[in-house]
Amino acid sequence: MKRVVLSLAFSLLSTAGLLAQGGAVRGYVVDKTNSSPLIGATVSVKGADDRVRGDVADKKGQFLIANLPAGNYTMQLRSLGYTEMKKTITIKANDTLDLHTVGLTPTAVLTNTVEVEAAQIRGEQKGDTSEFNAKAFKTDKNGTAEDLIKKMPGVDIDATGTVKAQGENVQQVLVDGKPFFGNDPATTLKTLPSDIIDKVQIYDQASDQAQFTRFDDGVRNKTLNVITKADKRVGVFGKLSAGYGTDSRYNLNGNINVFNGDQRISLLAMANNVNEQNFSIQDIIGAMGGGNNSYMRMAGRSMAMFTTSGGGKSSAPRGPGSNNDFTISPNDGISKSAGIGLNYSDQFGSSFGVSGSYFYNRTTTEQNQNVNRTYITNNEVSQTNPQSNQGVVTNINNRLNIRADYSIDSMNSILLSPRFTWQSNDNSSNSNSSIFSGSTGSALSNSVTSSLSNGSAYNLGTDLLYRLRFATVGRTFSASLSSAFRNSDSKSTNTSDVTLFFPDSTINLYQDVPTDGKTTTLSANLAYTEPIATNHQLQLSYNISNTSNSSNRFTYNLDSLGNEVLPALTLLSSQATSQYLTQRPGLSYRFSILPNPDSANAAFDPLTMMGRGGPGGGHGGPGGRMLSMMGGAIGTWTFGIGADYQMATLANDQSYPTSFSSTHQYYNILPNFSLVARPTATSNVRLIYRTSTNAPSSSQLQDVIDNSDPLHLSRGNSALKPEYTHTIFANYGEFNIATATGLFLMAHLNLTQDHIISSTYTHGVAPFLNDTLPVGSQFSMPVNHDGYMNVNSFLVYSFVLELWRGFKLNMNTNVGGMYTHDITLIDSATNYANTLTFTPSIGFSSNISEYTDFSLSARTAYSTLKNTLQQSLNSNYTTTTLIARGTFISHDSSDWFDGWLCSMDFNYIVTSGLSSSYNTAVPLLNFGIGKRFLDQRAEIKLSVFDALNKNNTISRTTGSGYFDDTQTQVLHRYLMLTLTYNLRSFMGAK
Repeated sequence: MKRVVLSLAFSLLSTAGLLAQGGAVRGYVVDKTNSSPLIGATVSVKGADDRVRGDVADKKGQFLIANLPAGNYTMQLRSLGYTEMKKTITIKANDTLDLHTVGLTPTAVLTNTVEVEAAQIRGEQKGDTSEFNAKAFKTDKNGTAEDLIKKMPGVDIDATGTVKAQGENVQQVLVDGKPFFGNDPATTLKTLPSDIIDKVQIYDQASDQAQFTRFDDGVRNKTLNVITKADKRVGVFGKLSAGYGTDSRYNLNGNINVFNGDQRISLLAMANNVNEQNFSIQDIIGAMGGGNNSYMRMAGRSMAMFTTSGGGKSSAPRGPGSNNDFTISPNDGISKSAGIGLNYSDQFGSSFGVSGSYFYNRTTTEQNQNVNRTYITNNEVSQTNPQSNQGVVTNINNRLNIRADYSIDSMNSILLSPRFTWQSNDNSSNSNSSIFSGSTGSALSNSVTSSLSNGSAYNLGTDLLYRLRFATVGRTFSASLSSAFRNSDSKSTNTSDVTLFFPDSTINLYQDVPTDGKTTTLSANLAYTEPIATNHQLQLSYNISNTSNSSNRFTYNLDSLGNEVLPALTLLSSQATSQYLTQRPGLSYRFSILPNPDSANAAFDPLTMMGRGGPGGGHGGPGGRMLSMMGGAIGTWTFGIGADYQMATLANDQSYPTSFSSTHQYYNILPNFSLVARPTATSNVRLIYRTSTNAPSSSQLQDVIDNSDPLHLSRGNSALKPEYTHTIFANYGEFNIATATGLFLMAHLNLTQDHIISSTYTHGVAPFLNDTLPVGSQFSMPVNHDGYMNVNSFLVYSFVLELWRGFKLNMNTNVGGMYTHDITLIDSATNYANTLTFTPSIGFSSNISEYTDFSLSARTAYSTLKNTLQQSLNSNYTTTTLIARGTFISHDSSDWFDGWLCSMDFNYIVTSGLSSSYNTAVPLLNFGIGKRFLDQRAEIKLSVFDALNKNNTISRTTGSGYFDDTQTQVLHRYLMLTLTYNLRSFMGAK
């Protein structure tokens, strides 16, 4: 079958140039008064057959309508705030009519209607895209995009820098439809000034192939697209700041952006010791090859803190590009960072566009934690495990991302996306841990462990996508190739001194553990779509993917002379390879139910609206992407149904300590269903059902024992099977233009069969150890088990509250919920851990003027944890957060009285229901006073961080068979004097 599909692919490629027939019309839609492009203007043509075809102007105002039979057409051009234009055009066969520039005249607006118009254009729901007008949200003239975004309905930025929109983590921020500094939302929003932004769009971006074929592959990235003002696209802007304070605290930041239409260059640099970090903690763990030491376990706990309260697995839809390139500090530990980044993008003619970014940083973090862990056991006698962990880690990270999009002609295009990452990591850690009996309070064991580790890893990957559109509307072919290669090396020296009290004995370990691993993934995907009737389309697809892993891990005992000696227990070391090969032919069917053909809104055929950016249908400007996935006209309901037949082979070969090999075949049907609808002009509905498989990792398959902590032994399991997951995602969005109210709902469910869980033994003879576990120790290994479930839901309602004329507040009310049904085997008994988290919140922010900005919000996270084993450990715990922020700037005709500013940031966090010493109320107050000068572009400010000297970080996370209450060292009070200069030099529209 593979040969047949490949033969078909080459045949189609060889005849591509012969199939590009039919006429076309193209041009640019601009404002007649200033020649600025009208992004999002709609262009449609109607022929003698009364069939309407259309397009949407991209970021340059450009439009293209192809595949038009020869004849006369009535063209209609429309844009909000402009007079509609109609004209007659003639299309010739195999020819393109170039209209060059078409100008629309702004609609005259009476003075007494200005206020109504402003309220109406605060936001719109355009299909699956929520679009907000930046002018309707007042911010400080020197504010950032982050300050603006936080005022918009359904958008939130938490203390860790994570950007959320409509209940989901934002995976990327685009600027005028193009990537900016990779896929990191926080860096982009902190770099861009708010005064260059015209509009902000929020949508779920599909993969490049799905945008082209219009068949949903389930890959979704919550995306913010920042559309800049037409007169701010040529110029130089940025911000430079330098601060120094008490305790030798310093903070240096700078970014310079040079925009010249499509050509854009941005440079940023930073250095500080006040916890502003620009790396992802996953990079550290990745560089260490999985982390087999106490610091890596400590880092894992820290990473869990960054997730939704209550722990459990993240359920946000994720796909390629979902990992952040840069991450803002979660404020745990004390960090010193330095970094530099470069971003470049350009468009060469109408056929070739390129963007890329490079980032380097070095971060050293000191992290001290106190952890109180409670274990769930298979009896009513619980165990508690207080821990004290200290660690210092130095991480160096390099990232390079490139995206090149080339349109060969009006029917063919190629998209190439290479990427490279290199990381190195050095750390030292110490841990003191004791285990106590919950019934008597007596100590069962005590351990003191330390580790010195260093490692490095690099990742190299490339995605290549070819797209072909035929003259027949709805007939397309696409082929993609993906490759990824990862290599990691690390070495750790572990020391452990363990005291056991029942019976009295000691364990002393001094070991070297070198580890290296390689992972190679190669995959290809072919997709062919064919229209079988009006608004009906079929897709044939074929995917083949192969992932190969090799891993070597050796554990050497060090004798008194420091020589490495292999221990008697050979299972401490392993050499193994694994391979996961899948082949997946698929068939999908898509059809649309159109609105009443007599309706004026029934002008668009969803199969003709195939996206912009040439044949690829890639970014091509925000307007084009929006129409490409929104399902056509108002009242259109688009359904998709299909299934893949997956043939998978999982092979595992081990050469040491014992030689064996195993090969297993798995056959699965992977059904899918999608619904996209536009019930009204202001609302959209989306429902997706997907199934997928997930193979166990190489480390999970290795029959090797990790004894770096003798009280917490672990082992892989070569008998693991792939997981099979059902995913349901649904959302509804509505924005009422007249009342400026928004309603967004989201629900996401994962149900996994053969879920890989932990099987833990706390006493007796554990499998493969052939020895009785000491009292106060544990042994765990991964196994498959059915029944894991995770549900997330979110609702946001936003509106504008005007208490009196001119005093406007942006109101946001949110309700979130998460339920996790997790499973753990404890001494062969099954424990079902049910965690329910409920998070209501309310907040408002001012929308008065650029000189007065304040906000107040309250949020409660109420969680319940119930276990079927040891129900006495069931608990309820709550975290309530109150946040008040304000900035006030004086404005006066006098230079002396003008530009004084006062800022305040107050957080009050109350935790209850945790371990006794972890229930606290933490008031955190930051404030500053400063003066602006040089036409308010420069600013000097004295700030106080943690003025009350009460800063503290406490959290609860739920793991497999345990839960942790954690307190982490943080920064305390310091003062800092900062000088800032905002660079602004624009040359108008281009």
